[in-house]
Amino acid sequence: MRFQSRVDENALALFIASRVLTGENQYWRDGINHARRWFKETGGLDVPYSEMVGEERNFPLGKWLSDRRSEHSAGELARHRVEMLDDLGMIWSVSDARFEAGLDWARVWAKGHAGSLAAPARASVGGYAIGT
Repeated sequence: MRFQSRVDENALALFIASRVLTGENQYWRDGINHARRWFKETGGLDVPYSEMVGEERNFPLGKWLSDRRSEHSAGELARHRVEMLDDLGMIWSVSDARFEAGLDWARVWAKGHAGSLAAPARASVGGYAIGT
């Protein structure tokens, strides 16, 4: 564990004894297991940031995945963990994934409109707001 300032040894012992602290490895296992479940149920890891999962809806899966993206971009995520997330189709760049989805829908629009991408502002394809 790392702390930003000096920690009272007695307080730390009390926290550990009462299991208030969750070990980093346990938090990882919880996160990857929830990610696997989400993937199995939805087919992807496009998880909203605020999504809470689990029996009691107390695990922040969206935030957990976002934190893994941050670690990955900083080069701090272990290779074996990157591979585990890659196996589930991890979206490392949400903005790139959204852009690619937009391109896919633009192709659908163009195919149905003689190759034109001139869509009215309110146009949509498959529920995607292609006009905007």
